[in-house]
Amino acid sequence: MAFVVLAVAASFLFVKAAPADSNISAPLNIPRDLLPKETADILAQGAELCSQKKYLEAAALFSDSSFEISKEDFSSNGGTQPQIRRTEAIIKDLKKQLADFKQIQNEINTAKKNFKITKNTRQAESTFNRLAEIRNKIYNDGISLYAIAGTGWPKNTSALVLGISQINSSGLLGVIDHEYNTMIIEMQDAVFELCTKESQIISTAFSKENIFTNPDTTDKAENSFVKIKSYALAISELSSFNSKLNSKNVSTKGVNIELQTSMHTASLLCDESKKLIKTIRLIQNDSSFTLHYPEDAIKNIRADTDSYAAKLENAAKNFSSYIKTGTSLKNSDNLSILQTFSSDELSWNLLTKSFKNACYEIENTSTRNSILLWKKIADYYAKTGELIYNEDFSKNEELKKYMEGTDGVYYPSRCIQELTVLKSNIKKDKSALEGCIKKLNDAYIYRSNFLNQQKEITECIKKIDELQNDFNKLDSSARQKILATRVAKNEIDIHYNKSLSNYKTNDLTNAFKNWQKADETYSKYLEELKNDGDIQQEIFNKLTKLRQDIINSQKPLFVNETRVIKNNARTAYYAGDFNKALSYITEAEVKRANWSKLMDITLESDEELERLKDFVNTALAIQEGREISPYDSKAPEMNQNLSVANMYYKTAESYLAMDKNSKEAKKFLKKAKEKINLVKIYYPRNKLASSLSLRIDKLTDLKAFETAFEQRYRELKAVNYASRSFMAQESYSQLLDLYELNPSYKGLKNTIYNAELDLGLKQKPVDTTALTKAKALAKEAKDLYNKAGRDTILLQQAKEKAQAAMKLDPSNDTAITVLDEIALRTGEQSAVTLSAADEELYQKALADLQNNKVFDANSKITKLLQNKNNTRSAKIMKLKKRIEASL
Repeated sequence: MAFVVLAVAASFLFVKAAPADSNISAPLNIPRDLLPKETADILAQGAELCSQKKYLEAAALFSDSSFEISKEDFSSNGGTQPQIRRTEAIIKDLKKQLADFKQIQNEINTAKKNFKITKNTRQAESTFNRLAEIRNKIYNDGISLYAIAGTGWPKNTSALVLGISQINSSGLLGVIDHEYNTMIIEMQDAVFELCTKESQIISTAFSKENIFTNPDTTDKAENSFVKIKSYALAISELSSFNSKLNSKNVSTKGVNIELQTSMHTASLLCDESKKLIKTIRLIQNDSSFTLHYPEDAIKNIRADTDSYAAKLENAAKNFSSYIKTGTSLKNSDNLSILQTFSSDELSWNLLTKSFKNACYEIENTSTRNSILLWKKIADYYAKTGELIYNEDFSKNEELKKYMEGTDGVYYPSRCIQELTVLKSNIKKDKSALEGCIKKLNDAYIYRSNFLNQQKEITECIKKIDELQNDFNKLDSSARQKILATRVAKNEIDIHYNKSLSNYKTNDLTNAFKNWQKADETYSKYLEELKNDGDIQQEIFNKLTKLRQDIINSQKPLFVNETRVIKNNARTAYYAGDFNKALSYITEAEVKRANWSKLMDITLESDEELERLKDFVNTALAIQEGREISPYDSKAPEMNQNLSVANMYYKTAESYLAMDKNSKEAKKFLKKAKEKINLVKIYYPRNKLASSLSLRIDKLTDLKAFETAFEQRYRELKAVNYASRSFMAQESYSQLLDLYELNPSYKGLKNTIYNAELDLGLKQKPVDTTALTKAKALAKEAKDLYNKAGRDTILLQQAKEKAQAAMKLDPSNDTAITVLDEIALRTGEQSAVTLSAADEELYQKALADLQNNKVFDANSKITKLLQNKNNTRSAKIMKLKKRIEASL
């Protein structure tokens, strides 16, 4: 900001001060007509020559002849010899002084020339001292002559020396005094001319065009004041040289006193000009002072120190101090005294007028600038006050949005938190604006210039106070919402804290169970949690984190435990305990199902587990029906039929032992077959029924039986047992029946063994070639795994190599380890984490489906699946299938 200041012009006219009487001696009060005519003529001629400044010619009039006038008359008229000798002695001295006076004229001229150049009175003072010394001796000689005798030659000679009152500048003393005084006046005139020149410089500097806008002219004015002070001192010192002359002329002394007073006062005013110049310079600097409007005025006013306003206020107060300075200088005693010296001979009008007008300009310009600055401060405060209110109002409106329930979600915690800050800020804002009012009140003398701005600030304070009503309503509503949310949060936290405690004690199973309860409770109270979206998000985040922590901790355990279970299932299977093997497999599948639920993904099929499960199911399918389950409701009946059939068989056998063609035997065998058939209806592969049936056939017709046995064996031997089909399972069961009847039949035992290997009921002995190949495949798998990192392609290749090795050698530890490590690293173990918003949308879709709003549910699922990551979510994909099935 630049301040424009006005300048005033100051000038003064400095006129020389001349003495009231150029003859500063004490002339004799002798009537001219009582002197010899020749003496009177000399006095008149000398005075005339003095007026023409012909001092040497005037001095030449006072020669030997002039001093001899009336000497003879004195001797003849009673003059004593002592008087004559005394007069002659004095005249002799006068002649010497006169000679010295004539001789000093060159020095006088040189002194005047040098003074015009140097203005140094000290250099001229020696000349004045010598001239004064000559003059004073002549003066004393004149007084001495007058004292010798009151008449005659001494008296007339004393008149030649001292002059007479009727003729100004008369006598030898008058000639010297005239030159002495004239030399002082001429030197003073030279200084007066310089003073006039310097005063014009000051006048220019203090003109309206320059006073506050041209620092160069100010510098010149300052230098001119210094010079005028030195000139005043020189004039005063020149005037003081009059005191070197022996004289009792009162009027001359009065003029000297007035001149001395004038010069002294002028010198003091020049000293005061330092403060004037300094103030002018300060105004010049402050006028060029610029201050950029703050980028963030609100932040500026809210700060402990508002630098922008402080600088403006400081500048305004500076101008106020300049006003005081201008007023003080305007009322200066030196200025008032100097104004009294206004005669034509001694005038300081231009100097005092210049000085005083500059003071007026300082007052006027500083007053105007102070007003402008305070108005600028007031405008700044008023404008910023409105901005502050608008910001507070806008913030209040933003807080209301937290409680509008956008998408059914409220944010009371955030509202209260920000409301607390806003209340504090508004309190500070009010205090800051009240401080603005107080600061403006400090400028009470200018208040009439910014009353409207103060009123605007007061209105802003009032409007800020009125916001408090909204605050109270928001606070009450927000706390009610939080209370409703806290109830739901507390119930969720019960399960969450249990889960967290389980997790910290490494009880991952219960950690997961309690996490599921917490998650279910979260879904249950989702609507209540919406009363505080921040609390909802907080709970969601910590549930998500705990879930991920459990996953990260349980992943190695899951893989290891699954490996142990699979190993146990394999051991039980090869031990022939198929039911136990199946229970292990079921345990592994349950663990995988829980893991899938925790991860919210559909796990890839475990080929190793599925292969083992297939073996067990095959074994169980073969085993199923060969024995009657004690838990079957028909077991008593079936066992009764078998028991009766066996009794009939033994009865027939006893009849045939007595008579090979016994009809009774055939009757009982037929009955036994009937009972066996009743059992086979429910247990077609029951080994007791099948074995008894073959024995009956053998007992009935041995030859036909042996032919049929051989034929059946050949047929069963040709079956592809590696297919593990139903036919292969039935055939294997029949091989066992044949073996039960004739275990020594050639090739039958070996055929059963090979069938069991093909069916997977027994582990094939691994030959050296297969072992070697399995090891090679396992090594290749490990090498691929080691360099794969997170490369899914290499990891899949490693997995395929390891699985191929396991098929050749199921006990290959390297292949097993690689498969387990891949399970830990691969993406299938990466959990799907829904966002809070997606989780809420999923719950809404589920609710829509349960309420038969199938199309609404489908719309929400479609929106969820726009996020590619959600396509991996098992529960979302499961819900999608349910929805599609209902469309």
